[in-house]
Amino acid sequence: MTSTTVAAREENLMKRPTTGFTLIELVIAVAVLAILTTLAFPSYARYMMRLHRTQAQSYLMQIAQGEQQYFLDNRAFAPASTMLSLTPIPAVVAEQYSVTVGPAVPTTPPTFIASAVPRAGSLQAKYADPSLSITQDGSKSPAGVW
Repeated sequence: MTSTTVAAREENLMKRPTTGFTLIELVIAVAVLAILTTLAFPSYARYMMRLHRTQAQSYLMQIAQGEQQYFLDNRAFAPASTMLSLTPIPAVVAEQYSVTVGPAVPTTPPTFIASAVPRAGSLQAKYADPSLSITQDGSKSPAGVW
């Protein structure tokens, strides 16, 4: 081989475009992705917690409306939630909350209280979401989360 052929071959090798990613570029991309994930996940979890709370509040409002309708028809609040003709507890609410309905105090005039307590081990319990409740006069507690 002549020196011209070797020089031409080396020149062709240097002109060849490189394809693919270097290891450094790949590591930087993974690091950026990891940082974005660590920033985004807690925000996403809080969003899901607020979504679950809103769904539980909506279901408690349905219960209160059913109780009021039952009261108009029977002059007393329903002794059991099964008498209210409610839609079943939504699966998302049932996973996160334990929903109960009952008389607040057995007095005259009649009363009721519907409450949703976060289940142990749920996202709501993890973020210390408070128990929700609504009474016969529309009082909602705790006031800060309604």
